[in-house]
Amino acid sequence: MVQTVLRYNMPVVPENNGFTITAQGNTNIGDNPILTICTAYTGAKKKTGMVLMEVELLTGWEAVSPESLMNEVDSGVQRVEQDEKENKVVLYFDYMHREEKCIDLELKQVITIENAWEALITVYDYSNTDESASQLYSFN
Repeated sequence: MVQTVLRYNMPVVPENNGFTITAQGNTNIGDNPILTICTAYTGAKKKTGMVLMEVELLTGWEAVSPESLMNEVDSGVQRVEQDEKENKVVLYFDYMHREEKCIDLELKQVITIENAWEALITVYDYSNTDESASQLYSFN
């Protein structure tokens, strides 16, 4: 007897280069879980140019008011785009220093999906996409 397993459409996480990134979901806060994403620049320059953070959302989840991050002084978020078709949120930063910067993204589960796959977060320098980092996350 032979058994095989074929996996397809699995997200590929490239090697981190120029940034560090961590993501942790906290489901013990209030009604909606919080996804905490921390990143820092580790490249050759003192700071970057414009940086984008693309947060793919887990299947069955949506972001709650991500534009409110622009009003937080410490977040550094300058612009927010929410792509409902791709189920992701894109955060724009003017630059990033070597000090770690963390943002809290409030999420809401709209559909219960069993065995949902992990989602990918990618941060990169807009003018030098070779400097990037990616991290998978989930709420287990």
